[in-house]
Amino acid sequence: MARRLSVLLALALALAVPAPALAASPVTFPGPPTVVDVWPTRVTLTWQPPNTTPLVTYYRIYRVSGGQETFVNASYGTSIMLALLTPDTQYTYFVETGDQTSNGVRSPALTFRTPRAPAETAPPTTPGAFRATSVEANRATLAWSPSTDNFGIAAYNVYRTRQDGRVESAGGTITETQWTRERLLPDFDYRYHIVAQDHSGNVSAPSPPVTFRTPPHPLTTCAARSTATTITLSNTGVGLDVYTIRFTLAPGQTFTLSFDLAWHQVGNEVVLWYEGWAGGLGRGTRTFQIITSGPAAPPTAIRLNGQPCAPL
Repeated sequence: MARRLSVLLALALALAVPAPALAASPVTFPGPPTVVDVWPTRVTLTWQPPNTTPLVTYYRIYRVSGGQETFVNASYGTSIMLALLTPDTQYTYFVETGDQTSNGVRSPALTFRTPRAPAETAPPTTPGAFRATSVEANRATLAWSPSTDNFGIAAYNVYRTRQDGRVESAGGTITETQWTRERLLPDFDYRYHIVAQDHSGNVSAPSPPVTFRTPPHPLTTCAARSTATTITLSNTGVGLDVYTIRFTLAPGQTFTLSFDLAWHQVGNEVVLWYEGWAGGLGRGTRTFQIITSGPAAPPTAIRLNGQPCAPL
């Protein structure tokens, strides 16, 4: 009987002592990234997610060169296209997790070499049917028919012609036959053209341009008053990261300067705009200084983002 009690007591003590906790497995990638769809000037980097639960959903991609690590881009998937590469060149990349529960875990690095570009000088054909397939107040989608080339198309490059006639690159390297531009100005005129580039650096003739005006912003409401030297706006709608102000001058009046915004005049109509990154137009009232020549008359028919402003 005593022996049975001692056995039961030992068993109870054993059950009362918690088992040692298992060490948590470190977060690791199953291996380095790989490259697919390899061309002289671009590749697609792809990788397997690390052993986390839930799976990682945000990654940062870095290039290693000369002992320096340079952030390249980010991805919410497990692949990303690396464009504008140099043919016959060695590259090293690694992937880093960016989720809150596994931030900063790095994959093994991958080193690869791009193929040589073909030695040829024939340019691609001109992209065709360049058009705007969707235009909204703050975004537009452009599409086109593909170019052809004897060794393949490396990329399409979209260019914008600004109001002052300057031509600038409007986006990064595009490998599809459509492109969506975000953060456009409402009630604003845009002009774009596109060229194709092959892997040897030859470029096509520019496509015919596409032009359009974005519609008014549907959530903008405003009130305004003006003098010959000021426009006072009350933004009663949503806060605006980018915005336009349109108004009409008196006959013979010429707009000369805005201290706050970029501007352009066509006939008697002037458009002011802001498309920077360090400001915007919040709700509330703000006064803009302007200078004109000719008749000293206040601007009329003031619109904010294409919406007419009530009297202030």
